[in-house]
Amino acid sequence: MSTSNARETGKAKLARLQAEQKRERQRKIMAAITAAVVVVVLVVVGGFYLVSRQQQKDNDAKAKANARDSAFISKVENVPAATFDTVGAGTASQAPKATNGSADTVDGKPRILYIGAEYCPYCGMERWALTSALSRFGTFKGVASAVSSPTDTVANIPTMTYLNASYTSQYIAFKSYETETRDEQPLQKVSAADAALQNKYDSQGSIPFLLYGGLYTSSGATYDGTALQNMSSAAVTQQMLSPTTAISKGILGASNVISAQICVLTKGAPANVCSSAGVKAASAKLAS
Repeated sequence: MSTSNARETGKAKLARLQAEQKRERQRKIMAAITAAVVVVVLVVVGGFYLVSRQQQKDNDAKAKANARDSAFISKVENVPAATFDTVGAGTASQAPKATNGSADTVDGKPRILYIGAEYCPYCGMERWALTSALSRFGTFKGVASAVSSPTDTVANIPTMTYLNASYTSQYIAFKSYETETRDEQPLQKVSAADAALQNKYDSQGSIPFLLYGGLYTSSGATYDGTALQNMSSAAVTQQMLSPTTAISKGILGASNVISAQICVLTKGAPANVCSSAGVKAASAKLAS
């Protein structure tokens, strides 16, 4: 090999080594930058997580404190007729459907069956509408304040529970089950007969489950109550009693739909409820 060729080969090797060294430096720089970015991202994500967890704890503490106040329940049970009438069907998003089943009665009165749970946010939403509707046909005792699970997708819905409640009416009978606590621990066991009815009309076991006199059924909330999340029961009640608010249109619209379905079972009794403007407007949502 000539001297000139040897020099060329040496230059090529040197150039190759220099290129490799440059690539290695770039690789190390990029690795360092990537590591720094990962650290920053982890710090930011960790910070957001800690803030989120603290916010969740704060909301849960407020929800528990709020659940000790039952003063709002009497207002839910005594909504003025004019307020119901102003809302009409409101923004109720679903109505019971016919079961093509057999009539379910107690002492000759159609029975309303409710199956829910205290942790369930949609049960929490539905109880506002159901309690105000049933209170038009009879009288509750023992309804207590409650709040749904703090960890569900829709968390901390202020509500009430039927756990120790009783209900009397000359028009209808009412049976309720709260199957689990707020912490999803077992509570009331559904009877075999009522569990069979739920399985017959909703094999998925969705809650809240409602069966109206064995002839009509619904599962899930009758309206979208996600706006109730982390509110106080007093604030929800104030909004509910103001018929132009979105919350009132949701809760009382659903209540009028439930009332209209009950009026089908009671054949229009009592007349002051079943012939009211709000119930008549809501009856348009019912299945023919």
